Amino acid sequence: MRVLLWNVQWQRAATAGGAAIRQLIAAHDPDLICLTEANIDLVDGTGRIMSEADFGGQVKEDRRKVVLWSRWPWQEADDVGDPSLPSGRFARGRTLTPY
Repeated sequence: MRVLLWNVQWQRAATAGGAAIRQLIAAHDPDLICLTEANIDLVDGTGRIMSEADFGGQVKEDRRKVVLWSRWPWQEADDVGDPSLPSGRFARGRTLTPY
């Protein structure tokens, strides 16, 4: 199984930095991706789950502190966790793999 974890520092897909990130993702062909400080356009919407938009800074609907992507469907996706956690900084899910 190939897992890619990366803080992409708010790069957008339409920029040179975002294009380089998307090329690297394609080159490594990961099964699971965890991006932090990410614009949601960096990974395909199919297979994506993410934290809430409100992470304590200026809310931008296309930005998330956590974006998860899986080659396989997610089950039990959660963007809150425990209510005592700060909002917008949590995402989890379960995906069934052939591994």
